[in-house]
Amino acid sequence: MSILKDSLAGRIADWGAGAGPASQPALPVEGRSYLRGGMRPALAHITLTRLLAAAVAQFGPREALVLPASQSGRGKRLSFYDLDRAVDEIASGLLALGLVRGEVLALQAGGAEALVLRLAIARAGLVLAELSPELDAEDVLAALRDSNARVLVPGAATPLRTLLPELDVSFPGQLSAPDLPALRGVLSLDDAAAPDGALRLSALRDMAGPAQQLRLPGIEAQTDPDDSALILYDPQHPTGLVYSHYALVNAARAIAALSGLSETDRLALCLPGGAGFLTGLLPALAAGAALIPCAPETLASVLDAERCTALRSRSVDMAALREGPRLPSLRLLLPVGPLKEAGPQGVAQPLLTFALPGGLPLCLSPQGGWIAPHLEAKIVGATGRILPLGKRGRLFIRGYAVPQGCWSGAGTGLRDGWSDTGLDGVFGPDGRLNLSEAQFSN
Repeated sequence: MSILKDSLAGRIADWGAGAGPASQPALPVEGRSYLRGGMRPALAHITLTRLLAAAVAQFGPREALVLPASQSGRGKRLSFYDLDRAVDEIASGLLALGLVRGEVLALQAGGAEALVLRLAIARAGLVLAELSPELDAEDVLAALRDSNARVLVPGAATPLRTLLPELDVSFPGQLSAPDLPALRGVLSLDDAAAPDGALRLSALRDMAGPAQQLRLPGIEAQTDPDDSALILYDPQHPTGLVYSHYALVNAARAIAALSGLSETDRLALCLPGGAGFLTGLLPALAAGAALIPCAPETLASVLDAERCTALRSRSVDMAALREGPRLPSLRLLLPVGPLKEAGPQGVAQPLLTFALPGGLPLCLSPQGGWIAPHLEAKIVGATGRILPLGKRGRLFIRGYAVPQGCWSGAGTGLRDGWSDTGLDGVFGPDGRLNLSEAQFSN
């Protein structure tokens, strides 16, 4: 997109990066187990593409994405301008492939290139079907059928030969699979390991041309923030939970605000697939922080060499750093799962974020956590009525983080917008939510 032609600098003052820390929720009233999250940062009714555009307009020449040499063959450093161009290039390639706005691209791949691809999917007006790496062949087949995905981007665990025996004799982009009639091709992010019949990412980039580039602004103009952006498929949600652009944007802003990320931070990301996109790349864009993806085996060296100030990773990888050298620049730990053992030396208490399905934030740590901004929460008993304050019961939430529904049209159990989290909790008099350690661990 042209920053000179369509600068957003003057339009992001109220919702752009650096919106400030999250405010605490209002105190429970009338002794009931009901409360609202705080009101900061303000909700932003924008698309994922506008979130990227805001970051580009505000932080253009600064580093946005750093690909270490150990991951990319040779190191790459992308500014926000560079990231914007890379997203447009891939989005244009997807359009050249024949995909049209509203169609679905299914993705099970991880890695830094997959993070950029996820932004490009939104830029092209497509819907991302996020396939959990935990899905087996039968589950992946069911998800592809349910979503009517037009393209599959496989990961290392994707059983391609089982799913698509026809791939070897197909031309790239011209797949004909009787079990998956909607699927038209397989896109490989690893050119060297691309299977026969799959389209390579480099070839997709080469397909992009001026005609496709000129279509992108029109697609963005037609895309509404309430349009579907993500379908989440995992073993617990085989029918696919649907989230809008609006939900993902404000989840990213909430994570950035809750964690205190800012444009001065360098966030190391050591998470696979969609978790890294939702809780790493998008919050980094919301805050204007630089993102440094890495693998567990290179985590310690990347943290040191890149002088990372924040780390988002599995708690087991974080705990493995405790025997290593001090990392003086590291100030913020954002573990996935409870960090039961000490993390890196000299780093303050980690900030645990309990997440809803899809990675959208619910609250801070299980012991004394604040409900995320702009969410409502209540504790109800067996009769379905709100319990008195201090009584433990079932936790329900309402707000932007609740899924729109299931892609197949199946019910989600919502009643008047309230979603049953399946968790038991209790509110303290100061509005903090407490969950049991066992529930948090699971």
